[in-house]
Amino acid sequence: MDRNTVKKFEKAYRAVSYLEHLYIDHDFRLIKSRREATQRPSYTIAIRL
Repeated sequence: MDRNTVKKFEKAYRAVSYLEHLYIDHDFRLIKSRREATQRPSYTIAIRL
């Protein structure tokens, strides 16, 4: 691997995800997450089974 790839892997390995749970109701929630403050957030839909 080249230096840039190793640096990217090290950064991702040390990153701590910030999760924010946005509840719609008891069985459905939207989870907003991001690894860094400068990163755009990603959203995941979770449904309780």
